[in-house]
Amino acid sequence: MIYSYFKGTLTERTEEFVVIECAGVGYVLQMGPGLSSNLPALGEEAMVYAYLHFSQDRQQLFGFPDRESKRLFELLITVNSIGPKAAQAILEEYTPWSFAFHVMQGDWKALTNAKGIGKKGAERIIVDLKDKVKKSGWVKEDEHFESNVSETEDTPTTQTEQDKLDIVEGLIFLGYPPHEAKELVKKSFDPEKSIEENLRRAMASARIV
Repeated sequence: MIYSYFKGTLTERTEEFVVIECAGVGYVLQMGPGLSSNLPALGEEAMVYAYLHFSQDRQQLFGFPDRESKRLFELLITVNSIGPKAAQAILEEYTPWSFAFHVMQGDWKALTNAKGIGKKGAERIIVDLKDKVKKSGWVKEDEHFESNVSETEDTPTTQTEQDKLDIVEGLIFLGYPPHEAKELVKKSFDPEKSIEENLRRAMASARIV
């Protein structure tokens, strides 16, 4: 049986799963708190995209708040040694767009921030998925990337300035014009948060505008 999504009432949310009630039936979908935080409040209607995974001893439904997260999950589980739990851990850590940025940069260290992902696994992900990520629509290739980056800031003199520059570069790599990337970082940057979190904040800020 193939499921595309479930649309119904969100009746339960834990650290490991959510329950969606559809036509009187409660469906348990594996979903961590990072992903489930994108769903409505308990008791409200929610649409959760789903993937049914078969193993030797059981069947599990994995849930996603949007179609792109499900697409990334399906890509990740094609990688040798990356199972659904590891794929889910990556989705807890990265959006498809920030994941694409790290893969295109060959940044295996960033990918190891996801629980259960070591150096070998991160390197395998980059090798196996780089070409697929290019075609995913999550990243816009820019033939003049290096020259655009050079226009963003002067040479940084502090770690905070370096972090801001890294985030601006990331936004440019994802297709944002240099001037817009600088404004988004200026508006959303929080020195108490990581580069990854600040990249998410900048992208969220762009969607609000």
